[in-house]
This record gives sequence, C-alpha cells and structure tokens, in this order.
Amino acid sequence: MAYERRDGHITLNINTRKKSDKEPTLSGTILLDGKEYEVVLWEKSGSWGKFYSGKKGKEIEPKEKRPFQKYESKHNPSYPPQPSTPVPSMFDDDIPWDA
Repeated sequence: MAYERRDGHITLNINTRKKSDKEPTLSGTILLDGKEYEVVLWEKSGSWGKFYSGKKGKEIEPKEKRPFQKYESKHNPSYPPQPSTPVPSMFDDDIPWDA
C-alpha cells in the first residue's frame, strides 16, 4: 500500500543551511481541504524554555497544473552541452558493398 497524505497532515524538514535567525528552522507543507500549503516554523526561547512559532504560507499549485520548465544549469545556460564539432560515426559509409 502506497503512502497517502490525509487532510491536516504536516510534513516538515530541518533547514540545515540556515544562515541567519530570520530564516525558518523548519519548513514544509500541510494538506488542508485537499489543498497543499507552505508551512514555516522558527525555534524560539521564552520564559518556559524553547518552543516553535510559525505560520501557514501560500497555496502550492498542484504538480499537474505547473508549467513544464526546461532545466538550465546556472553555470551553463545551454545545458545539455552540444558538441562543437560533429561526432564521427562508428560506421564508415564509404565502403562499397558487393551484392
């Protein structure tokens, strides 16, 4: 049986590349009424100890409705690389065939 997300379920990931306190500690998604939304949480300290504070963000468009995006490398916009010279054929077409 495949995993199926249910309404109200949250998926969170730890932000291991956090560079400042303004960036969320955890980020992920929540499924509400069949729609998927962004979720972000920050770890904070209070008089009772550490706690998490967060918010629900904008709706995430379903994958089947997202436009197809061609992959382009940041370093080389003409990805995949195209050969600058023709690639030699492994077959020599100049050989005469006797029938």
